[in-house]
Amino acid sequence: MKILYIITQGKWGGAQRYVFDCATNLHSSFESSVGIGLKDAPQDLQARLKEKNIPYYNLKHLVRPISPLHDVLAIFELAKLYRITQPDVIHLNSSKAGVLGSLAALMYRKAKIVYTVHGWVFKEPLPLWKKTFYHVAEKITASIKDTFITISKTDYDTARNVLGVKQEKLQKIYHGISIPSFVSRAQAQASLTAHIPQRPTPEKLWVGTIASLYKTKGIDILVKAAALTSAPLEFFVIGDGPEKHTIKQSIKKYKFEQIFHIIPYVEDAAKLLKAFDIFVLPSQKEGFPYALLEAMHAGLPIVATNVGAVPEMIEHKKNGLVIKPQHPPHLAQALEELAESQTDRECYAQSAQERAQQFQLQTMIQETEKIYCKN
Repeated sequence: MKILYIITQGKWGGAQRYVFDCATNLHSSFESSVGIGLKDAPQDLQARLKEKNIPYYNLKHLVRPISPLHDVLAIFELAKLYRITQPDVIHLNSSKAGVLGSLAALMYRKAKIVYTVHGWVFKEPLPLWKKTFYHVAEKITASIKDTFITISKTDYDTARNVLGVKQEKLQKIYHGISIPSFVSRAQAQASLTAHIPQRPTPEKLWVGTIASLYKTKGIDILVKAAALTSAPLEFFVIGDGPEKHTIKQSIKKYKFEQIFHIIPYVEDAAKLLKAFDIFVLPSQKEGFPYALLEAMHAGLPIVATNVGAVPEMIEHKKNGLVIKPQHPPHLAQALEELAESQTDRECYAQSAQERAQQFQLQTMIQETEKIYCKN
């Protein structure tokens, strides 16, 4: 059975990791290939697929921003790819690929259309016209798709109640991962301090996260929260992205250059998680955050916002703290609470590590294969 994955860009992130994990772990009876939007984006996914000998196709008109010309051309470009590759299943990922890939499928009716929702884009902090556009586009193309895979109860409920997707088309499948390989705390801290001008103050707790620097990741909220706490904390953000300059300006505004560090993108950054005393996820929007699951496996106490699948991964005051998004005072209070109690940190960390065992890569793959094979 031929599976063709479509994704809007190759820059490494949660959706790209999901496509890579699916494409490289299916049973040998499946044949995978991937179509990837090429314009103005790093080719991280392409490089990893090449290493695994998975065929991929660069799509020059499939772009992330709304672009009427490129979007129309992308529909025909995708339809041509469908005819060339002759897939049995077209598995769409990301909102843009989901909409355009569905429309292209109207010109190729030989494949089942599967769509994984990595968080609904119309729920992001966007201009009203853009939210409306994606809301209408998702609703119109919903009838073309055969199956929606949602990765959180929130996204499932949105599909059912907001978009009116029939229940028989919906399937919730959590992401899963293999247990990451972590370097020692000393090695991880040495690796991070190599990127900053002076060594951190020894008595401070390290608060860290791994994130692409987009507005939705809430790093600006984390900077504001840092300004509201008097706890002895030092902050580390591993990642890069379009909001980097704005975030650095905010750090400079609060004169936090000595305690708030933006670490350049590190490949397989999860290996460094044991450097941190507390992991924070301040996102405004998420699907199923891989970085959070990796932090759970690393045995870290966690503060995370109540978005996407987070409340299905972290139960408040049982294996972490779950707070309201976009609210610096709540985030500051939660960080202070963990900073003040080593007992809570240890308790939450152990519980989070135990909970992480329930999200297995093989389970995700097997449940996805069932969808591909379902008549």
